[in-house]
Amino acid sequence: MLAVRRQAVAFQRRCAGPNRQRFGVLGRCLQFLHRISILHRVVSGSVAPIDVAEYILRLRERDGHPTTPMEINKLVFLIHGWMLGDTGEKLIDEKVEAWPYGPVIPSLYHQYKKFGKNPIKAEPGQSAGDASNMTEDQKKSISKAEKHYRKFGAWQLAKLTHVKGSPWSTARAMGNFVISHRRIRRYYRNLIRRIEERYEEKKAEFVGI
Repeated sequence: MLAVRRQAVAFQRRCAGPNRQRFGVLGRCLQFLHRISILHRVVSGSVAPIDVAEYILRLRERDGHPTTPMEINKLVFLIHGWMLGDTGEKLIDEKVEAWPYGPVIPSLYHQYKKFGKNPIKAEPGQSAGDASNMTEDQKKSISKAEKHYRKFGAWQLAKLTHVKGSPWSTARAMGNFVISHRRIRRYYRNLIRRIEERYEEKKAEFVGI
């Protein structure tokens, strides 16, 4: 998969200029994979969801980007899913539950529920999480993924987790209250494979232009 990533970067350069419109959608797919890819990194153990959440909140706060409780829950879930699908390793050490309105990480829900639909406000000098529990590679990968998802609002993030066949929709359909990490891994691994297969198809079409 790392070889595919390197080819993707070179391919994106060739798709610039006059070919940009033709390969716009593919370019965005490749850009997304390039941003969140951590296959070539060593992921060292899972951490508490609050550590990941607080790290994301500090990144967004630094750039003046407010974050609601719903957004932080979805962001941690999505980033955990991509990492799990890409490496087979869990980012967070907590079970994800299939609530009626989407996947929920319970500890994050209870930590931030007092803010309701309003942006989370950090108290000066206080932080519920500890980013030092994460490796530098984990932080870099989380930062890249967060930047990709920054253009999505709360309901757009929720929609991404609600699509047919998603870990949440499958768990709800089967009457499962907990979304297993195995189910999450399988879904995102298959999604990554489909993106890569599409890339290979488009690359073949590109030859000879």
